[in-house]
Amino acid sequence: MDDLRKVFYDKAAFVGHFPPTNEEGSQFILGDIEGLYGFVSKEAAGPNYEYKITDIHISQYGDAGLVVLEEKDWHGYDFTDYFYVNKVNGRWWVTGKAFAGNKRGGSPPPTVTAADKDEIKKLVEGYAKGSGGKTASVDNLRQVFYDKAYFIGNWPPPNEPKTEFLLTDIEALYGFVSPEAAGPKFEYKISYMHVSQFGDAGVVAIEEKDWHGYNFTDYFFVQKVKGKWWIAGKAFAGRKRQTGCCVIA
Repeated sequence: MDDLRKVFYDKAAFVGHFPPTNEEGSQFILGDIEGLYGFVSKEAAGPNYEYKITDIHISQYGDAGLVVLEEKDWHGYDFTDYFYVNKVNGRWWVTGKAFAGNKRGGSPPPTVTAADKDEIKKLVEGYAKGSGGKTASVDNLRQVFYDKAYFIGNWPPPNEPKTEFLLTDIEALYGFVSPEAAGPKFEYKISYMHVSQFGDAGVVAIEEKDWHGYNFTDYFFVQKVKGKWWIAGKAFAGRKRQTGCCVIA
C-alpha cells in the first residue's frame, strides 16, 4: 500500500463497478482511492494468479493525460483501467482510476452495442449544450454528469499566475457555467479526439475551443450505471486561446 501512495495523489478518484456488472452483488463505486487500498494484499496477485500488466497506451497534453492499460489476473479478475494523470507542483501523479472488470473463466463482459456508443456520443453533445452558449445551464449539465462526479485539473492553467490544482466534485465546474462562457465574444465548439470503451466503462477525449477564452483538452470517465450512461469524472488541461503548449501522444 505504501508503494501505491507514492503514485496516487491523496484522495484520487476511484470509479467503477465491483464485482463486475455481470456478477451478483455488483455495486457502483464513486469514491476516493482509499477504496482501492482496502483490496490490496500480497494474495491479490500472488502464487494462485498470473498477474501482469499489458497493452499500455499513453495520451498526454501539457499537464494532464490519460493512461489505458490491461490488468490480468488480479484477485482472479481481468481489468481495463483508465488512469487520469496530472502534473502538480512539478510532479506527475495518478489523480484518478476508472475500471471495468471481468472474472476469469466467468461470464463474458457486457457487449459494446451501437446503442451504447450513441448514448455516449449524446453525453458529450449534452455537455457541449450545457457548458456554453445560449443553452448553458447547470440544469443541462446535471443531465449528463453523475452526482458528485469528479472534476480534476489545474485552473487557471499552469502558465498563468495563481494556478491551483483542483481535485473535487463537479459542483466546482457548475460555478463557471453561464451563457457568456461561450457567448458572442467567443467561438465555442468541441471536437472528438478519441473514444475508448470496454463493457460498462470508458473514456472520451475531446477538444474544447474558446470557452471563457481558453482551449481545453478534456478527458471524460464514462460509466453505465443501472442501464444509463453518465459522465463520472472530467479531467482537463487548459491554455489561453492562441497560446502554444506541448503535445505528447
